[in-house]
Amino acid sequence: TYSDLYSYLSADAGLTALVADRIYPSIIPQGATYPCVRVTREDDGGFVDFDGQGGTIRTAVDTDCIAETLADALAIAAAVRAALYGYTGLMGTRRVVRVSLEAEIDEYEPELSGGKHRASQAWTLWHYED
Repeated sequence: TYSDLYSYLSADAGLTALVADRIYPSIIPQGATYPCVRVTREDDGGFVDFDGQGGTIRTAVDTDCIAETLADALAIAAAVRAALYGYTGLMGTRRVVRVSLEAEIDEYEPELSGGKHRASQAWTLWHYED
């Protein structure tokens, strides 16, 4: 699902209008141009019900929207939210049952290339196993 999510976000016109192709899995490259989005997987676990292991997988991911200004970081986060919030359907090869937004926070990152603003979101994706 992680690579499917990355591909899904990379194909979203609303998001790419703001960050172009600067959507990175896990690590922002040295010397990267801003604004950008970083996608990291926090947890990838199954769902166990009374009958044992179910076919539904829960994947927790974070998105970090990083820009020169807080307004720009929040605008990028709004584009990520528009792309993901409540999504159901195919995401790459996986059938997504639900995407939920668990938390949002914004911070200033003084150590990032002269100081940048970051709007972060914690997401949970529920999807079926392949």
